[in-house]
Amino acid sequence: MRLLLRLIGLVFLAWFAFMFAMLARASQRKATLPPLPDPSADRVDLAVALGPLEFHSTASAFRGGTLECQFGGGTLDLRDATLAPEGAELRVQLVFGGASLLVPAGWQIVNEVKGIGGVGDARTTTASADGPTLRISGLVLFGGLGVMSRDPQEGAVATV
Repeated sequence: MRLLLRLIGLVFLAWFAFMFAMLARASQRKATLPPLPDPSADRVDLAVALGPLEFHSTASAFRGGTLECQFGGGTLDLRDATLAPEGAELRVQLVFGGASLLVPAGWQIVNEVKGIGGVGDARTTTASADGPTLRISGLVLFGGLGVMSRDPQEGAVATV
C-alpha cells in the first residue's frame, strides 16, 4: 500500500513538473511571438502563448501555414478564404491550448494530427469528394482543434 501511494505521489509530482516546464516555455515564447500576418496572405504563421488569438483570412489562394497555441487559444476563420487549387496544409502545435478552425462547408479536411488530444470535425455537412482539401498535421498535447463551418459565438446572447 505504501509503495502504491509513493508511486501515485511521484506521478503527480512528475505531472506538475511537466506542466511547470511547459508554462515556463510558453512564457518565454510569448516574448518572441510574431505579429499577425496580413489577412490576405496565402500563408499564415500564427502563434499565441498565454492569451487569445483571433484571425480572419481573406486569402485568394490559401496555401496553409502554422498555428501554435501554448496555454492559449482562439479562432482561425478561413470561411472567406479560397484554397489554392492544389490544396493547403496547416501545421498545428497545440500544447495545453486549443482553437476553433472555421472553414467553408465544402472543404475536405484530412486529419494527420498526433498526440494526446486531437482534431474534431463538428460540421454537419459532408464535403464533396472533388472539393478543396485542407490537410491538418502536427502535434496536440492536452488540447484540441475543433473544425466547424459556423462560429458558435455568432448569435450567442450575452448574459449578465
